Amino acid sequence: MEVGAVRPEDGTHHDGTEERTVRRTATAAATAACALALAGCSAVRDLDDHLGGHSCTDVGVFEVMSVDLTRVLPFEGGDYDVVLALPDVGLTTTTTLTTNSDGPLEVHGDVDLDDEPVAVAVEARGPDGAVVYRGSGTHTPVLVQPNGPRCDPDNHWLTLQATDGGELVPLDPYGRVTDDRGRLAISLYTECGVQWLDDPTGTFGPWVREAGALDDGAGGPPPGWGAPYQRGWAAFTGDRVVFEDELGHREVFRPSTGADRYEPYPM
Repeated sequence: MEVGAVRPEDGTHHDGTEERTVRRTATAAATAACALALAGCSAVRDLDDHLGGHSCTDVGVFEVMSVDLTRVLPFEGGDYDVVLALPDVGLTTTTTLTTNSDGPLEVHGDVDLDDEPVAVAVEARGPDGAVVYRGSGTHTPVLVQPNGPRCDPDNHWLTLQATDGGELVPLDPYGRVTDDRGRLAISLYTECGVQWLDDPTGTFGPWVREAGALDDGAGGPPPGWGAPYQRGWAAFTGDRVVFEDELGHREVFRPSTGADRYEPYPM
């Protein structure tokens, strides 16, 4: 076909003149539609979210106020009533923490934070009503932007850790809780005896007790162990994990193999 000839099926020129015109028109229409869409988004999101064409999401956008008490609550079991107070903003909340569960030993406060210092006070009482911990301090919330530096301009977190000396010290909101020896806090599952330890780092498979299962002879935890969980600390020493707690237990776990039958939870 000669250059400039007309295609019989659609009437367009072979040199693409009309095709280019159609494409430019379609592109302009699409651009206009996108502009309208962005205008709609800007009505419900901060304008800063779209500076430089950056699009932010709502994932991870929430404010956090928490105090971890893993290092100061006894691990022998029982319920502890913890009062968290932020007098500067008029917040007082009471939470019951159970030490023989697998959840984090931390209390939370629902409060709107900014970059101003906040006074925090914590008091924990044991099952008998006696005070087992009392601490306080003043700290400045930090700006956390999980969606990038252009997002979440008012997303402030305040995460603290209670220490043995009655202090509340900053805690990395994405970090693991450790003791003064660098060991990781962990909840060892004991309902079916002491045998399995889930990797405290979350990067490897389960570990199995090096000396075999330890139980009461009937498939339950031995006397002196908490149930269904025993809290303690895990230290990595080569290819072994050493578990220790404040009751004097010390157990060594090795990496599991295909010959180990992994049944850490009852069916």
